Amino acid sequence: PDGRQVAYAMHRTGGYRDIYVYDRAAGTHTRITADRFLDTTPAYTPDGRYLLFSSDRDHVLNVYAYEFAAARTYQVTNVLGAAFDAVVGHDGARLAYVGAS
Repeated sequence: PDGRQVAYAMHRTGGYRDIYVYDRAAGTHTRITADRFLDTTPAYTPDGRYLLFSSDRDHVLNVYAYEFAAARTYQVTNVLGAAFDAVVGHDGARLAYVGAS
């Protein structure tokens, strides 16, 4: 949210698609997820505490939140179709996402 880091999804050899964070000042890349799931569409929460992303960890695309301080991932949505491109409102009270059913 402050422009110092950029989150992105990257495809790697072997069918991996993981979330990374690029630190612009240090020039380093940190892998946030490292698994066989399809992790995509990362977006920061306005306060920068969490990185939202979509993943098919439960065989459906749902929104997850990676908490930087705890280095933990939490499931945010539980849909039957798909939930992706999530954003949190500036006040942190609401989540919007694109859904498919």
